[in-house]
Amino acid sequence: MPLTSNKYKSLILLNIIALLVAPQLNTVHYSPMPQFWAEMTFAWLIISLFFITCLAFKKLSIPKISIPLLAFAIYIFIQPYVVNISFIGISYTTSLEFILCLLLAICVSTIVQNLGITKFVIYLSIALLIGGILQSLIGFLQYSGLYTYYTKWIFYDSLHPQTNIFGHFGQRNHYCHYLSWSFFALVYLTYRQKISYWLFTILAIWFSFSLTIGASRSVFIYFALAVLVAGFYLLLHQSRQAWRLFRLILWGSLLLVLFEYLYPILLHHIDGQHVASGLDRITTSEDGGETGRRQVEWLKAWITFKQSPIWGIGWY
Repeated sequence: MPLTSNKYKSLILLNIIALLVAPQLNTVHYSPMPQFWAEMTFAWLIISLFFITCLAFKKLSIPKISIPLLAFAIYIFIQPYVVNISFIGISYTTSLEFILCLLLAICVSTIVQNLGITKFVIYLSIALLIGGILQSLIGFLQYSGLYTYYTKWIFYDSLHPQTNIFGHFGQRNHYCHYLSWSFFALVYLTYRQKISYWLFTILAIWFSFSLTIGASRSVFIYFALAVLVAGFYLLLHQSRQAWRLFRLILWGSLLLVLFEYLYPILLHHIDGQHVASGLDRITTSEDGGETGRRQVEWLKAWITFKQSPIWGIGWY
């Protein structure tokens, strides 16, 4: 029997928030599987969302993406029987993860079909905004040195505690990707008039600061593409709504660039500190920087593919 309308909407929203917030708050990062607890939390929350979706709606919607997800899960499952793999458990784990992706795709498709794409994206945005605020607070504790008062609860880099800012992701790019999604979630909620302009400005400034101290260069790709997409949408529709969306994204992008440029200068003049923001890392990179090192790995991947194009060499 389907749950009452308000009850299942609340359960779905809470589960989506937990799905996108709780795993990233994990403080347990130990070898040999540093992401074990985060991944297990995510897995159980997907299963939880799937059961809630089954209870809430009479009919499940199976999206087309289910076919390649299932096909790849089967492919990875049988790979150890074709290729000599030392650690076959990794293949089975990966196969199960794609089955979970399949369940999640069914959940999303069913929710969108029954509640509409707008409602689902609002739920998604609320979850990402909550998660982004929490992660940025963790990043601030790392940056300010206040993490020393919460060492049992805050994950940090003991070798570079105040310069390697990564929230609880363990990697600055992952941290800044997540904060970028949270930034655009803030834009969408403001666009849908769920958040006032003054609150948008306050949170946009905070996220710009958090992204600056995170010092990831790849966030500029996000914001540049967002401006282009919003601009293209404005050209196509020429409506007040399209203009409002473009204005919010443009203002947020300019704010980020200003923060990335001015904050290191301001801090340097105040106490002589040098902050390696993402913008600074772009302008000072030499010989290709990180991209140069990545090109070596891309070349290795291409060589591996040419040598074993069908079954690969297994997961290691």
